[in-house]
Amino acid sequence: MPTRKEVEAWRTWALSDWAGRIESGDQAYTAQLERAINHFKNLNGAWAGKAYDAAYDRIGEDQDEGRKLSFEVREFITALRSADGRLSDERRVLLGKVAEAEQDHTEGASFTVLDQWAIQVQYPDPMPEDKLTTIQSRARALQDAINTAYYSLSSAISDVMTAINTNGEEVRTRGDQLGSGVFAKGPADWTTQRELSGELGREDGENISDGKLSDAEAARIAARLAQANLTPEQLQALANGQDITVPASTMDYLSGLYDKSGRDGLLAVSEQLRANGSPESQQLRQYLANGMMTVSNEHVVAKNAQGVATDRGSWNKLNPEVREIIGTRPRFSTDAPDANTRDVPDDYRADWTSSHGRNGTLEEYLPDMANFADFVNSADEGYQPGQRLGVELTRQSAHQAWLLENGAYTHYEGRSEDTAKFYRLTENSAQDLLDAGSRSKEANHAILTGQGGDELFGKGVPGQSFDGYPRDDVMKSLMKHDWPDDGKVASQLVSWIGDDATSSNQDVSTRAGQAASGLAQFVSSQSKDLMNLDGAGTASVGEVNPRAVQGISTALSPYIANLAGVQEQYLPTHGFTPPDSEGSLSRDAAQKIFAVVDTDKQAAIQFNGAALSTSGDLQSAWTRSVLEDPANPVHDLAVRSGIINGLVDRGLDLETADRTKDGVIQKAHTFADKGEAYDSFKTGISTGIKYVPVVGTYAGPLIDATNTEFKNNLIGIATPPDPATPNLDTHNSLAGARQYYQVAQVLQAQDSVLAHDPRYNYLFDNDGKLKDYDVVVRERHGDQVGVYTALTNILNNYQGGVLQDPLQVMQQRVTEGRNLVR
Repeated sequence: MPTRKEVEAWRTWALSDWAGRIESGDQAYTAQLERAINHFKNLNGAWAGKAYDAAYDRIGEDQDEGRKLSFEVREFITALRSADGRLSDERRVLLGKVAEAEQDHTEGASFTVLDQWAIQVQYPDPMPEDKLTTIQSRARALQDAINTAYYSLSSAISDVMTAINTNGEEVRTRGDQLGSGVFAKGPADWTTQRELSGELGREDGENISDGKLSDAEAARIAARLAQANLTPEQLQALANGQDITVPASTMDYLSGLYDKSGRDGLLAVSEQLRANGSPESQQLRQYLANGMMTVSNEHVVAKNAQGVATDRGSWNKLNPEVREIIGTRPRFSTDAPDANTRDVPDDYRADWTSSHGRNGTLEEYLPDMANFADFVNSADEGYQPGQRLGVELTRQSAHQAWLLENGAYTHYEGRSEDTAKFYRLTENSAQDLLDAGSRSKEANHAILTGQGGDELFGKGVPGQSFDGYPRDDVMKSLMKHDWPDDGKVASQLVSWIGDDATSSNQDVSTRAGQAASGLAQFVSSQSKDLMNLDGAGTASVGEVNPRAVQGISTALSPYIANLAGVQEQYLPTHGFTPPDSEGSLSRDAAQKIFAVVDTDKQAAIQFNGAALSTSGDLQSAWTRSVLEDPANPVHDLAVRSGIINGLVDRGLDLETADRTKDGVIQKAHTFADKGEAYDSFKTGISTGIKYVPVVGTYAGPLIDATNTEFKNNLIGIATPPDPATPNLDTHNSLAGARQYYQVAQVLQAQDSVLAHDPRYNYLFDNDGKLKDYDVVVRERHGDQVGVYTALTNILNNYQGGVLQDPLQVMQQRVTEGRNLVR
C-alpha cells in the first residue's frame, strides 16, 4: 500500500484527463456510426421495398453492435472519473488527519507522522509525570484517526482498481465481438436506437405465430421490445390514471406484433421461453408480457414526430383469439352468475359433442387458460393492463374461482387424475388472472363500482350473452374462494384505495373514494354471507381469506369518519358515499362493515385502532372549535366521536354473536375477548398502523387508547368476558379521562405549555410536555382515578374555568353518540 510520500505525490486528476481523451475518441467513433444509418434515412423514398428493408435492418444491426462497444467505453470513462473523485476525497481526508496531528501540541508535546503512517511523539523537556498520560492518550486518538482514514483509502484503492479492470475487460470483450461479427446481447441499461415500425412488428408477430423462435429471432425481438419498455415515470403516471406518450412507431410495432402473433403461437413461445430457463429467455418472456400490457392500455397515446396523436392502446389491439380466451366465461352446465356462454370458446368446440370429446377439450382448454394466465402475469410488476383487459382478467378470475367452489367439472370428469388436474389448472388460472388484472386501479374501480358503461363490461361481443355486470356476485366469488395465499392477491383489488384516499391529486382521491364506496356497499349488503361463507354456522371470510379482509381494512380505514357520518367539510377524502343514509344515527351498514372486518384479528387490530385514533381526533377537533368560538362549539364532532366508539364495540358484538350462534364458543374467545382485542389495538397503534388524521394534525403525545392497565375502564369490559354479551360501560370515569387527555393535548399544542398546579407535575416531563398516558398510569401504579382527577382539575381551571361547562357537554355528546349505535 502507498506510503505518505507516495500519497502526497499523487495526481488523481490524471485519471479524469485520461477519461477526457478517451471520451473525445468515442465521440468521433459514434459520429462515424451514424453516417451509414443516416444515409438510408435520407434517401427520401428513392429506394424502397423488401431489399431496402433488409439492407436497412442489417445496417441497423451493425450500428447497434457498434453502439454496444461505445456504451462499454462510456462505462469505462465513468469508472475513471469516479476513481478520480473517490481517491481525491480519500487522499484529502487522510492528509488532513496527518496535518491535524502535526499541528497538535497537547501539553507541550509534538507529533510527527512517519512515512509508514505511524505517529512519533516528541515529549517536552522536562516531562512532568502528570502530563504523560494525557499526551499518550492524545497520541492514541490521533493515530486511530489516521488509521481509520488510511484503511478507508486502502479500501477505495481496491474498489477503483476492480472497477477499472472490470470495465476495461468489458471493453476488450465487446471489441473482440464487434471485430468477429458476433451479434451479442447488449449490456445492462443499453437500448437500441433503431426505429421500430409496424412492418417489423408484423414480421416478429408472424415469427411468434409459428410457435418457436430461433436464437437469432429471440435476440432480435428482445432488442426491439426493449425499445418499447416504459420508463418508471411513465409507469407511475399510468398508475395515477394519466395519459403517457410513446412514439407512433412504437405503437405501430406493438400493434403489428400482437395482431399477428395469435394466441396459440404466443402461448407456445411463452412455454418455450419458460422451459429454456435462461436469463435471456425469461427476460424476453417478460418483455412480451410487458408489451401486451402496454398495447392494451387506453392511457398509452401514440404521437408522430409532429406531436399529433395518431393512436392509443386498447383492448381491441389484442388478437381476437386472445380476447376470446380471456373474455369467454363458460357456464359448464352450472348456474355460474357471471357466465356469458354455455360452453368453451368457439376454437375449442370441435370435439364437444361427446363425453370423450368434452374431456379431451378440457385437456386442451384448461392448460391454455393456465398458461396464458401465467404468461400475462409474468409482466414486470410496474406494468398494468388497460381498463378493459384488467376488467376481463379479474372477471375471468372470479369466474374460475366460482367454478372451483361449485364443482363445475362434475359432468365432464373422467379418471380421478384428470379431475385433480382440471381443478389444479383452474386454481392456477384464477390466481394468476387476478394478480395480473388487479394491477389496474381503473379496472379495480370498475369492478367495485360497476361504473364505466356496458361496453366496458362486454355488451355487444358476438357469441357472448350480456345481462349487465353482477358486481356482488363477482366480488363474492373472489372473497368466498379459499385462496392458497389466504387472499393476499385478492387484497390487491382493494388495498390500493388506502394509499390513494388522501392523494393531493383530487382525481386520484376521488377515484379511490368511489371505489371505497362500492366496497363499503358490497361488504355491508353481503355481510351475512361474508360472515358465513357456506351457510349458517360455517367459516367467515376472515377465517378463510384473512389477507383479503386485511385489504378491506386498509381500504376503508381512511373513511371511518365518513362511515360515522362526519360532515364533509371536516374530511380530507373525496368521492366517498357512505352506505348509510345521511339521517341514519345508528349507522347499521357501518356496524356490519366493522363486524366483517372483525372476522380477522389482524384486520381488526388495524381497523379498530384507526377508529379509536379517528375518535380521538374528532374530540380534538371539537376542542379546537370551542377555543375558536366558545359560544358555538361543533357538538356534532363529539357525537360522531361517540358513534365511532360505538361502532368499534358493536362490530365486535355482532361478530362475536355470529360466531356464538355458530356454536364456536371457544374460537370466539380468541378475539371476541375484548380485553385481548383492545390490547391488540394498542399494539397496532404503537407499532405504526396507517392512520390518516381526520381534521389536520396537532402536536403532543398520542393517548394510548388501549393500555392494558386501563383497557377495561376505558370501554367497561369485564375480564374474562362473556363473548356473547360484550358491553360498553359509559359511566366509567376513565372514559372521561381519555377524552380529557385528548383535550389537554390540544391545549398544549396551542399554548406550548399547559398551565397546571405543581401538584400535577407528575403528568409532565422535564420540558413541561405531557407524558405518554400509559407512562403516567404505570408510574402511578395504576391509579387511573387519580390521573382522571388531576386532568379534570387542570382543565376546569384553564383560563379561569372557560372549559368547565363545555367539557361536561362534550362528555354528554360522546356518550350520546355511543348510545345511538345499537
